Formats: sequence, structure tokens, C-alpha cells
Amino acid sequence: ALRFLLDSHDPASIVFVDGWTGKGVMANELRQAVQDFYKSDGVRLNPGLFVIADLSGTATEAATDDDYLIPPSLLGSTVSGLISRSIVNPQIVGARDFHGCVYQTEFAANDLSGWFLDYMIEQIERHWSDPENGQPVMTDNERQSQRQRSQQLLSDMVTRFGVQNPHFVKPGIGEATRVLLRRVPSLILLRDDENEDVRHLLTLADRRSVPVLVERELPYHAVALIQNISKGES
Repeated sequence: ALRFLLDSHDPASIVFVDGWTGKGVMANELRQAVQDFYKSDGVRLNPGLFVIADLSGTATEAATDDDYLIPPSLLGSTVSGLISRSIVNPQIVGARDFHGCVYQTEFAANDLSGWFLDYMIEQIERHWSDPENGQPVMTDNERQSQRQRSQQLLSDMVTRFGVQNPHFVKPGIGEATRVLLRRVPSLILLRDDENEDVRHLLTLADRRSVPVLVERELPYHAVALIQNISKGES
């Protein structure tokens, strides 16, 4: 995909965009992938990750550091367009091919992609017309604070619940939603079970018989654990 883009675009114009950061795994993977691409193709790209919500303090730029409900976490797919999530099947996808996908023509009559893009462009143009809006959302000190908060949470979860692998700690509403939709977590922790943004988590947890624990001091609205917790923990 990068080689395809570089056929018609300046490397400096390519940026990597995602919905949110959880622990910063994708930011680290991206940096490594960009480094590997330079070794293989001799092209330097910006390894920074641009997201809507930066919970872990690892993004280059973000719109917010708040933990809030983003539509893709509920949909499990792209927000706009009729393209499914990517498919990697070695029987049909070669080593130098794009990932596969399904074009969902059956939903064409209800597709709002054009409206969504027009609306977003309108909002962006309105926002950037104000000269005071060009400042970064997070300072370096704030990012450092976010990183420390993220690392402390992981340490606490490992210590308290006996999670053997930090990758099985999924912080934030988005990560908790995806875990409940795709897997069966051992435990869901919520900061406030009366918050409207976590109502769907309570519904999903109830349907799948997943225990919910309210932790008022939790740094995020929700955290999911997808590894068995130690016996004796409440």
C-alpha cells in the first residue's frame, strides 16, 4: 500500500491515522514498521501516529486525551464507506498485495459516506479558520503524564489481578467494547457504572455473563481484562 501511494505522492505528505491509543502498542508497531520500510525501500516516512483520542500519550498529535465512545469501537468496521475490515487470507492475498476486503453493495442505499465527508470537511475548515486553533492539544509534559498514567494502570492490573501478559489489559471504552464484541473478557472495570458512555458495556457484559467491578479511582472510564484473574480476587 505504501509503494502504491509513493507512486503518486510525496513521502512527506503521508501520515498515519487511527481512532485512539490504548497502551501505545500501535504507535510502537508503526515506528518499527516505518523503520523496516526505510531499510527495505530506502524511503523515510513520518513515523508519528495521529489519533482522535490519545489515552496513552504516545501519539504525535490528537484531538483529545479524553476516554470517550468513538463510533468505530461499536461498529467493528469503518465508519464511512462500504468497505469491510481488512482480510488477510494467504490463499487469495499475495505477499505484495493489498489486504483483501468485502465491498458491501447491499448497504449502498443507506450509505452516508458523502454526507459524512462533506460535514467533516466543513467542520475542519471552520475550525482552522480561527488562528487560535492551530495549537497542539497536548504539551510534552501532558503526554508524559499520560504515559505515566498508562504504565501505572498496567502495573496495577498485573499486580492486583495476576494478569501474566500486559497485552491482555485493554484500557479505555473503545478497547473494552471491542473485547466484549470479539472475545469473552474475565472482568470489566468501570469508573462510573451510571455514565451514559458505558451503558452498552453493561449490556454486553450482562449478555455474556462477564463480571463488572466499579473502581472509582480508575484513570479511564473502562478497562477490560482478557486473561483469567487470580483466584480470591473480587
